[in-house]
Amino acid sequence: MQINANTKLNTLFKFHQGALDAIVSLNEKYEKLRNPFLRKIMAPRTSIFMAAKIGGCAVTDFYKVLHPLGFTVDDKVENVSQQTKSGTTAVPPVLAENIFDARPVLSSGGDPLKKIMELAGSIPHGEAFCIVNTFEPVPLIELLAKRGFETISIQKSDLEFHTFFKRIQIKEPVKETSYAHYEWQDVEEKFKGHLRFVDVRQMSAPLPMITILEQLKELPDGYALHVHHKRVPVHLLPEIGDRGFEYALKETGKDEVHLMIFRAA
Repeated sequence: MQINANTKLNTLFKFHQGALDAIVSLNEKYEKLRNPFLRKIMAPRTSIFMAAKIGGCAVTDFYKVLHPLGFTVDDKVENVSQQTKSGTTAVPPVLAENIFDARPVLSSGGDPLKKIMELAGSIPHGEAFCIVNTFEPVPLIELLAKRGFETISIQKSDLEFHTFFKRIQIKEPVKETSYAHYEWQDVEEKFKGHLRFVDVRQMSAPLPMITILEQLKELPDGYALHVHHKRVPVHLLPEIGDRGFEYALKETGKDEVHLMIFRAA
């Protein structure tokens, strides 16, 4: 199989089951790919070029460990750009007070989403704000696109991304109350024996939201997804409503929240 710097990790794993071990041998940072949930989320979005930057490796290091598995290199394809765009053609000007560095919040185990959504809500038409992070916030980009923002994301270094959000359309905020919230016992009884489970308590943002949405994509008809969370995911609830799902919620203690998510009838 021919590969290049733009080849996604998911493509490698599908072609040869030994590709995972080969990549992990390059750097311990890639050990997280052994987690099936994280691999499912990250592998389709991460290219060899991006993975090399994260691990402090060269793209050629990947080629060397993958070559014995039957991979050959297509040198004609250039590396991907370090800019990714969604509608914008240039980096918009941003006021200093509209730049938010999410890294300290994430490193302390917090979730910056509430602060980010408050900032987004304060941005008038035609203006922009910037989020600084250690990764490109794909779920946030998708979420704010529905709220009238276009984006451009620039990789400054291996672990520094600046993502600019410019408001191009004013949209009414989604009200959580517009989505049904059912009684836990009723939903638990209805889907008894037809449940999928996922525990996101140990995941750092934005992996809980990404993981839950990925699981919902593959949820069979007639099944519910039981989510074990450490907080009520207030920004996830409108998103699942937009996707045609409803939910029941139960708080059993500090940092103990259970969600039952299912397709609307």
